[in-house]
Amino acid sequence: MTARERLFRWSKLLVGEFLGTTPENDPRFHYLRHLEDRTRALRAEVSALTFILADHLGVPREVIAETMERECGALADEIAAAHPGVTVNETGLAFDFSRRAEIERWMGRWPM
Repeated sequence: MTARERLFRWSKLLVGEFLGTTPENDPRFHYLRHLEDRTRALRAEVSALTFILADHLGVPREVIAETMERECGALADEIAAAHPGVTVNETGLAFDFSRRAEIERWMGRWPM
């Protein structure tokens, strides 16, 4: 799994942290879902422009890909450090409920 995939899997947890137990028919849920879609589209546009600029300047795509992988990994690691008891795996997020007290400390910030 790439660092980018790990980063995107964390977005599910971060949306839940923002919304808490908000039901899907809540307008905030729909707003945030649309915001997430727009954010992903913006990321694609920024990536495309980055590659165009890099091509123009003669920066190899491998350098950009390596830099992006490193930055995504650093951000995913930062999010992981703030959410002890949760890890990212190939199928999504895994909660280690033997670390329930740690999970409750950061999950206690979620709105209910």
